[in-house]
Amino acid sequence: MCARPPSPFMPPPSPPTSAGCPWPLCLTRARPPPPILVLRHADKGGITLVPYAVEDHGQGVFWVKVYDPNAHNQLNRSVVIDTSANTWSYDTGGSLGIWSGDASSHTLGMVPISAYAALSACPFCASSPSTGQVWLSGGGHLRISDSQGRRIGYLGGQFVSEIPGATFAPVDGGMGLAPEPIYTLPLTATDTILLDGQTLTQNQTATVTQFGPGYAAGVADVPVGPSASSQITVTADGNAVTYQPSITGTATLMLALDGTDASSHLRLSGIDVGAGQSVTLSANPAHTQLTFTGSPISGTYDLSVIRFSAAGTQIFWHAAISSAATDTQYVDYGAWDGNGPLSLRIDHGSDGSIDQTIALTNQVQRVYVPLMIR
Repeated sequence: MCARPPSPFMPPPSPPTSAGCPWPLCLTRARPPPPILVLRHADKGGITLVPYAVEDHGQGVFWVKVYDPNAHNQLNRSVVIDTSANTWSYDTGGSLGIWSGDASSHTLGMVPISAYAALSACPFCASSPSTGQVWLSGGGHLRISDSQGRRIGYLGGQFVSEIPGATFAPVDGGMGLAPEPIYTLPLTATDTILLDGQTLTQNQTATVTQFGPGYAAGVADVPVGPSASSQITVTADGNAVTYQPSITGTATLMLALDGTDASSHLRLSGIDVGAGQSVTLSANPAHTQLTFTGSPISGTYDLSVIRFSAAGTQIFWHAAISSAATDTQYVDYGAWDGNGPLSLRIDHGSDGSIDQTIALTNQVQRVYVPLMIR
């Protein structure tokens, strides 16, 4: 669970009367539940520390003794807080250097440890109007635009937040990494997500996923780098995802959908997409048919279907399905019996008529373990 620091600095609390643990020698008995300190750096993300004592060094200066999970063998660490100057500093003792802040930076906060054990509230499970979240895993930055051109995310190295009702939550991952924030957005229309790699120094890959009521949709294995960006759109209902890269490469389109009687995870892997071209993976409202269309480079892709229902978990996989740039392909995954072949219908030229139907065999490899009876 990620919590935003409630205050720019942590002033020392008033002396408690805790038997056997007089202030400022102990934090955990003095003010239960025990707190967690959160430190943030503009370029290096955030870290969390476990405070256990406070030393008063006079003149408004306090040393908060902490346990640092990233330096578990160094037991003499302290966050120095100057309540007169409203500043703080912490020496990480390594390549991350000294972190510091003041009352205006909002980079030091305190969260009760009990908050980490609490169940996180799902922002899109039962909300009205609907809200969703966008997550980035991997390199680059996101910039999300709504239908009116308002944005939230990174414009180069500058962060902007213009969409009414949209929020972002920093991720305190530690180790000097600065993960992309988690974006929460109102799902009133289809938003455009730009994955931008101009701040990177080398090519990487990334995964962009949008979560909403009853769905997750996104693109994985996306190439991103100093000269590589991609545009991704997910419909507000989560039934379609479109991917358009600035460079030629392969990617994976994903849909995870809740149906009336079953939930399905649908995945097309290894799709070759040319620079400036786009591909779309969509499902019909009844969540029984998958449609793959767009302008991919003629080649092959792998299809994976995982279905969760009262019958258990059923898995389908078929490799190297041929795809031409002018095709529209339909996968009738709702009619699949959970074990045998799956029907693929192909409209060559995308003129509205089915030209070919293929029964795709299930190529899932099953391992049988012998039963040993003593």
